[in-house]
Amino acid sequence: ILALVGFAVSAQFVSLVGTGTAHADIWQLQDGFELNPSSTWSFYQAGVGSGGFELGQGTARTGQNNAWVRASSEFSSVQRSVRITPARHNPTCSAAIYLQGPAGTQVNVEVIDPSTWNYLAVKTVTLSGNGYADYGTPTWKSTIDPVVFRVSLLANGDSWVRADDLGVTCSG
Repeated sequence: ILALVGFAVSAQFVSLVGTGTAHADIWQLQDGFELNPSSTWSFYQAGVGSGGFELGQGTARTGQNNAWVRASSEFSSVQRSVRITPARHNPTCSAAIYLQGPAGTQVNVEVIDPSTWNYLAVKTVTLSGNGYADYGTPTWKSTIDPVVFRVSLLANGDSWVRADDLGVTCSG
């Protein structure tokens, strides 16, 4: 009987105290090239290439602005530094951006450790040619802050790509 009373008291205590719910911290960054993109985004080319912003030209997926890169040899890229606010918690992160370009165009969507220039996440994608589409990276465990997010157009003859609406999400 004492064992049953003890169990009943324990069960009542758990029901009064509750079991608690774990909540993951979620952090997000959205960048649509709308607020002075040249202050956060930069361009880099290896070989023959170029890049720039189209401001208010009607070529953006949303809003007024987007970036573009062109490459004739090697690669051309647009990149920005991203501060991962919850980095102290080692969250799991993913990044995605909308890209537009001719069918068959190959692009790397990359997350890079700026101290070693090693990839934290990279995915090579082939564009469909059907307007803007969402392309993302594999997930990565963020122990580094900041990281570099980069879109690299891999040259295959003279090629181009537009980029708009970056989204980075981390949780954990």
